[in-house]
Amino acid sequence: MSNQERTAVQQLECLIDAYLSRLLALPDQELKVGEANAAEEEAFFQNLVDKVRAEAGRRRLDAAREAIAARSSLDHVAEPIDIEAAKKYLSDAANDSDITLAARDLREIPDEEVMRLYLQLRQLQAERTKKDRE
Repeated sequence: MSNQERTAVQQLECLIDAYLSRLLALPDQELKVGEANAAEEEAFFQNLVDKVRAEAGRRRLDAAREAIAARSSLDHVAEPIDIEAAKKYLSDAANDSDITLAARDLREIPDEEVMRLYLQLRQLQAERTKKDRE
């Protein structure tokens, strides 16, 4: 569980604890009078839960859209990639200490595999660059 999720869970637990302690502190007379308000409070609480769920869903959807946009921006390369340039890029990347590529002779790998590796490596580097900026 991430810190953000843990914080949200802790906030919800604090809300529930505060609500319960307030409820336990009420005198019996006030509880009997408040029976009419129970439906109203339940509707209010349900409305609050619905809003929180909608917001969480919206945030997940936004994150998914960003991930798809980042992926599709790499998938739709504006210019065709020269296979020799891709092989040179992979060869240079194999000598980079931050990248681990299986030792293979690039002349023996099919062009489709070279292109797949090239695009995958570019995507990983773009994600790392984005993460570094944040």
